[in-house]
Amino acid sequence: MNKDVHELVAQYLTDVDAALPGFVEMLYLTGSVALGAFQPGVSDIEALIVTSRSPSPADLAASLADRARAHPSPSPQPTAVPQRTPSTRS
Repeated sequence: MNKDVHELVAQYLTDVDAALPGFVEMLYLTGSVALGAFQPGVSDIEALIVTSRSPSPADLAASLADRARAHPSPSPQPTAVPQRTPSTRS
């Protein structure tokens, strides 16, 4: 894995854990990073994050506030994916 990606992901996890302890359970890197085709300055970093619970608006606000303090440059907004509930079939 690219050293810069590793450092960025490690810092992200540290920052999120400081704002929301125990919230992130797993983080999977996908896209060009996972394929070994990451190009610094060109590629974005795509990830799938498994959390301990569905994020509340307060969780997202805390995460964004912490990231803004740690890294004042603009960053993409996280997107919360609604939790699926098992369907019942007859």
